[in-house]
Amino acid sequence: MAICAQSYGVFCLFAIQTVLIICVSTPTDGTHLFPQHYTMIHWAGRIEKELEKVLQHVTGTQQMRSIYNEKKSQFEIKRNNPKELVERVARDISKLLISKRKALENVREFRERVPEFRERVPEFRERVPEFRERVPEFRERVPEFRGG
Repeated sequence: MAICAQSYGVFCLFAIQTVLIICVSTPTDGTHLFPQHYTMIHWAGRIEKELEKVLQHVTGTQQMRSIYNEKKSQFEIKRNNPKELVERVARDISKLLISKRKALENVREFRERVPEFRERVPEFRERVPEFRERVPEFRERVPEFRGG
């Protein structure tokens, strides 16, 4: 929204300058003399410069130039080789698909083992009291676990 208002203001300024140039060049005594060739060239040059300033201001060209000049050391321009780019992307996609396949295989293996673990749950539940009784003994032997 700010760019629209800014461009509108710049356009109005440009329009006012153009009208003033036309009014100043128009004789007031009623005789309409066409401006001389060098005057028209001068006006065209000024209008061109003003238009260039307006376009640079509206598009932010000056700001981009200053940012580029400030951070020039961080930029590196390289010529791209399309074949290398395609090969690199294909390699990356291949690696991604391989890792996804491994993850899916792990999920499948886990789902296959779930019934086996469920069968052993009662066995673990029976042994829990035995482990609970041995926790203090374990804490005494392993100093890292004394705090909990």
